[in-house]
Amino acid sequence: TLWATHLVEEVEHADRVIVLHKGSMRHQGCVADLLADTGQSNVQSAFLSLTRAGFVRFASSGLRLPL
Repeated sequence: TLWATHLVEEVEHADRVIVLHKGSMRHQGCVADLLADTGQSNVQSAFLSLTRAGFVRFASSGLRLPL
């Protein structure tokens, strides 16, 4: 099964993760590799380190605001 998401939390239990950003592949592999390759402790931080998304997400409301 292949699916795409903008909710980073949904990929935490995936077998394989591909991070795409502006048309280029930034990562391909399992979640453990994603965390190890980026030196981050969670998927959201790893994603942001690869994409430098420029948004702050407020977990309590789900609101995303530009930096």
